[in-house]
Amino acid sequence: MIMSGKHFKILNFKLNNLFQIPADTGGRKFLFGVEMEYLLKSQDNCLCTLVECIKEKQVEWLYAHSKNFEYEIQKLRDVAKERHDVFIEQVTKMKESVDLQGAELKSEMAKKVEKME
Repeated sequence: MIMSGKHFKILNFKLNNLFQIPADTGGRKFLFGVEMEYLLKSQDNCLCTLVECIKEKQVEWLYAHSKNFEYEIQKLRDVAKERHDVFIEQVTKMKESVDLQGAELKSEMAKKVEKME
């Protein structure tokens, strides 16, 4: 709500009186400059308050979503670390297997060289 109901009714009444073409000119159908300035400042203050409230809510929304985003990033990091560990384990097993096969080939080649000599 931009302004209270009482302020709205007063402003609405004064603006209606100001902008209507009076049937009789005997009544007061105008606002003093001070009254209009007060009403405009009041409206301006209400709008500034509303804008600040909206900004605060946007900051809170962004903060909440950034926390959610950080949580998702942390989950992805954990998954990447697990996959990296599995990959390193598989590479280590493969290296051991290749080293063992290389050692077997060297021993077989050494035996064949001895037979040839």
